[in-house]
Amino acid sequence: QSLAQEAGEEVLAEVTLYDLNGQMLASTFPGEVAGAGGPLVMDVLNKQEKASRTRSVSIAGTNHVEVLGAWEARDGNDLGLLGVSLAESTLVRTSSVTQLQIFILVALGIILVIGIGLAVAGRITRPLVRLAEVSSEVAQGNLEVKVDSRGNDEIAVLAHSFNQMIAGLQ
Repeated sequence: QSLAQEAGEEVLAEVTLYDLNGQMLASTFPGEVAGAGGPLVMDVLNKQEKASRTRSVSIAGTNHVEVLGAWEARDGNDLGLLGVSLAESTLVRTSSVTQLQIFILVALGIILVIGIGLAVAGRITRPLVRLAEVSSEVAQGNLEVKVDSRGNDEIAVLAHSFNQMIAGLQ
């Protein structure tokens, strides 16, 4: 009983220990918990490496979901089953409306991030494309072109230097 009590305090849930026949040995539930039954015990023990098994348990008019797993000794020998239970009212299950709302919010977030990314990329690349166009015109001999050098970032410094170069060539 003390082992079940300590385990229940650690996991903040109701804990029940069953023997290899599925009979309850100890539980943090007040009162008696229905045994697990032989076929259920064998199913849990046979699939213990792959998955846990759940079942519904009703205690004092409250429905609980119990997750059953193997209760093993340190040497790996199975001692029985360990059941961990929470009241169904504490388990949150999302409705399809909530799932749709989350999907829409995530989709809008992704679209917003892409839109902001494209706007920032355009602000960076537009002056560079214009600078490349003007440099092509200068290479063809047109020294009457200028590059807009507004701002105080590296691109504006490059545009200002390019305009000075054109002035020097004129």
